[in-house]
Amino acid sequence: MIFKKIAMILTASALILSSAVSFSVCAEYTDDEDTVYEDDVSSGEEEESTITSEDGTYEYTVAENDDGSQYAVLETYLGNDTDVEIPSEIDGIKVQEIGDYTYYEKDNIKTIFVPASVEDFGLFSFYGCTSLTEFKVDDNNEIYKAVDGILFGKDDLVIFCCPPGKKLTSYTVPDTVVAIASSAFAVCQELESIELPDSLKYIKLYAFSECTKLDNVVIPEGVEELEDFTFSGCTSLSDITLPEGLTKIDGAVFYSCESLCNIEFPESLYSIGQGAFVSTGFDSIEIPETIIEIGYSAFGFYTDQAGEITPMDDFTVYGYEGSYAQTYCNENEVTFVAKEETVQEEESGIKPGIIVGICIAAVIIIAIVIIIVYKFKNTDYDDDDRDIGDYEDYDDDDNNDDSREAEDDPESSNNENEENNDEA
Repeated sequence: MIFKKIAMILTASALILSSAVSFSVCAEYTDDEDTVYEDDVSSGEEEESTITSEDGTYEYTVAENDDGSQYAVLETYLGNDTDVEIPSEIDGIKVQEIGDYTYYEKDNIKTIFVPASVEDFGLFSFYGCTSLTEFKVDDNNEIYKAVDGILFGKDDLVIFCCPPGKKLTSYTVPDTVVAIASSAFAVCQELESIELPDSLKYIKLYAFSECTKLDNVVIPEGVEELEDFTFSGCTSLSDITLPEGLTKIDGAVFYSCESLCNIEFPESLYSIGQGAFVSTGFDSIEIPETIIEIGYSAFGFYTDQAGEITPMDDFTVYGYEGSYAQTYCNENEVTFVAKEETVQEEESGIKPGIIVGICIAAVIIIAIVIIIVYKFKNTDYDDDDRDIGDYEDYDDDDNNDDSREAEDDPESSNNENEENNDEA
């Protein structure tokens, strides 16, 4: 319930921020949760008329498929049953969808049966059903199935809802799963540890909201975004490992994670949403240069007893001169301390100037080696050519000498010819 209110605060503050230079955030609350919800999700379009079923158990709306056939969307459950069987028809109309918040905080429900006709669930349909222990699904349903009472997609790719009433203390998500749906593990208040598979790609909004005993989470490398309020209200969460490849932390992801006092951001991260770390255990944080988007109240704020988002008095952001971290601090009146370049060099172990010098020296050495080799080879070729030329000249000289001797001694030549004739 409190997270609906916080969502309103953050949404309102974002709108104010876009239209004013300076602003403060304040929200007036009512006890009417329907009013809160309508304000939260209103899109500006005219709402469809809601019908109360003849038996008084549901409020629903009527929609159309592409072929023109009508179907019912169950919007609000009005009954008090502990074992709920979702109807396949209501007032003669096929029930095809379950709307947003349909069973919201119906803490008396223990089991829910899903008929074959249901093809889609809205946001937070079962949020806060703290007594819910089991889902049952018609075998003929082509979209959903139940595995040990947990609502899965038929193809095992998505976990839709883990019943809070199961009171699991630990859970290993199957390695077939690529997505954890919105509020899938929300209000599982006994859950202390969760093992996420390498196959996981998507963690939707409020996925682990209000898991108050969850203390340690390792996000696998395939996840690129943490959506709004993912771990909001996880008051025991003290250690979170963010993967290289994560690019966005959306609004209020770690809202009210009061035990979270330290976090390391991957180099791939560039965006941190509004209120992402409101009311956490930080009193300071280091923000890398790679982050170029930071929403209002992301760091250095808390919610006071009146529900207002209020700046902390002693929060410090460490970053680099001219970075977006400094811009954020200037805009939000948060203390900023610029890191000195020497600190960065000491942390890296090797000064950038030394690296550049080594590279230049290596290039020079390689160039010298190439020149020496080239000259050596050319010298060898010249020597070979000279040797071959001398040898040819030597042969020519011998031949010329023989010819000259023959010409100078004609009698010797004639004698040799006569001897040859006698032998013949």
